[in-house]
Amino acid sequence: MEATRAPLPFKLPKCANVTHGCPEMMEKVGRLTIYMDSLESVVYVEVEKMTLSAFFSQIGNALGLMVGLSVVGILEILILCGILGKGMYKK
Repeated sequence: MEATRAPLPFKLPKCANVTHGCPEMMEKVGRLTIYMDSLESVVYVEVEKMTLSAFFSQIGNALGLMVGLSVVGILEILILCGILGKGMYKK
């Protein structure tokens, strides 16, 4: 970023360096004064809710739970088949 100084868009009167009593200056130039109600300011800090490692940890936990439930489901099916198979051969 580069700053350049440009000339004023109007000519300054001869009495421009005098702080009081320059009628030409009072007609052509205005003054704006801005006051702050208080010097307090609000600071916003951006903090990540979940780090990348925590994100992968959550995915791993969910996948582990799904795989664990799948293994339990497969074992239940095998046990059910075994029980039904024994019942068929007893008759």
